[in-house]
Amino acid sequence: MRIRNLVAAGALVVAAGVIPAVTIPRTDSASAVEGPTLFDKDTYSPITGYAGKCIDIPWSASVDGAQLQLWDCNDTNAQGWRFSAGTGVGPIYGLGKCMDVAWGSVENGAKIQLAYCNKGPAQDFVLSAAGDLVNPQSNKCVQVRDWNSDSGAALELWDCTGGANQKWSHKYPMRRLA
Repeated sequence: MRIRNLVAAGALVVAAGVIPAVTIPRTDSASAVEGPTLFDKDTYSPITGYAGKCIDIPWSASVDGAQLQLWDCNDTNAQGWRFSAGTGVGPIYGLGKCMDVAWGSVENGAKIQLAYCNKGPAQDFVLSAAGDLVNPQSNKCVQVRDWNSDSGAALELWDCTGGANQKWSHKYPMRRLA
């Protein structure tokens, strides 16, 4: 499935139809992690995807540049994610940092990583009703590289195809981080 952002038409066009455009509110708070939220800021839950596995931060290491990966779901802090508030478009928080497209790339194969929250477009994501985790800056999807279902498989940015390796779900609230 190919997604194009048509600003002039004021809509997001998806192969199956047209979704009206939404205004993406930004917070003016000093900290990128603070601001209004739909959920309690301490409530996190897994993002589940390909092969029933979860998006995981390797070794629970909250370090800039950590390559996000697919891993057996294990209800650890490394798999706790919180989506931004409002329209559902914005940062996805984990272990005090944000999901990020490395170097703000819009190219296929760009690494999906953990990084300091900076309110930049490389950290904006939306989980569509179809289960696509899309970075609006690139209009591309987060996918599991090479259809690899092994734990440790890297996540990357790629043209949205509708493939199972690009489908995600987020159930909330499930647990609180200790």
